[in-house]
Amino acid sequence: MSEPASLIDPTKRVGTVTRVTASAVELTLPNALAALGRRGLAIGSVGNFVFVDCDRSAILGRVTEVGIPDRQRNILEHQIETDPTVEPQGRVQLLATVSKTTRKVTRGINTQPRVGDGVYLAEGGALSNSIKDALEGDVKRDGGRLLVELGYLSGLDDAALSMPPEKLFGRHCGVFGATGGGKSWTVSRLVNEIVRIGGK
Repeated sequence: MSEPASLIDPTKRVGTVTRVTASAVELTLPNALAALGRRGLAIGSVGNFVFVDCDRSAILGRVTEVGIPDRQRNILEHQIETDPTVEPQGRVQLLATVSKTTRKVTRGINTQPRVGDGVYLAEGGALSNSIKDALEGDVKRDGGRLLVELGYLSGLDDAALSMPPEKLFGRHCGVFGATGGGKSWTVSRLVNEIVRIGGK
């Protein structure tokens, strides 16, 4: 049996925690700037899933905000075509705690991040496994376990999402979203998956 991918990939560091609240952290994002000719190299965008490295645990979060501090906005306008010296900052919503040794996922934040902790992009496979473990709880997966395959996380082709049907349809299930947001596609996907696993 191969060892699971590490949660923290040192080559995917996006920043450092600069402020901590009960449900979010603020961080530096030194490589998030889409400067002239370097847009494709920018990392740390709204929507990215990240891990905050907290010693024995990692906190799974999602980048919800990226910006330039007010005091540096004038500098950005004058330097956008040269080598800007502005320092982008961001905010990450904290979602769950993952043990780095056991990979057990716990909803909520069991370990508070601290100023100075590193923040890393979540690699697709590690993220997918963390989410799958959280959705399945402590039930061990065996060959006969039925899972509804929901799809993939946007931007992470190998981060497949699946969950047991009882978690999805245990009581009520609703699909909400704006016009063109993918509601019909989602319902179609769910119906096809129920047919695939032999459900009603």
